[in-house]
Amino acid sequence: MNGDHRISIVYDSTFEKGKAREEFLYRIQDGKGILLGYHINSPVFDDKPANATEPANGAEPANAAAPA
Repeated sequence: MNGDHRISIVYDSTFEKGKAREEFLYRIQDGKGILLGYHINSPVFDDKPANATEPANGAEPANAAAPA
């Protein structure tokens, strides 16, 4: 073993707008936890933000790549 120890902590959380699953990934180094990553999954994020806008008349967004 290379001495690399990792811990994953998962929480099922409830926020004002809905439920979410949060995952924290830590590496243990010199007896201390170092955060390697944080991930959150929630159906709340499946919806478009309230300030999202759609292109007019089905046009491509301004930042879309042009055809080659």
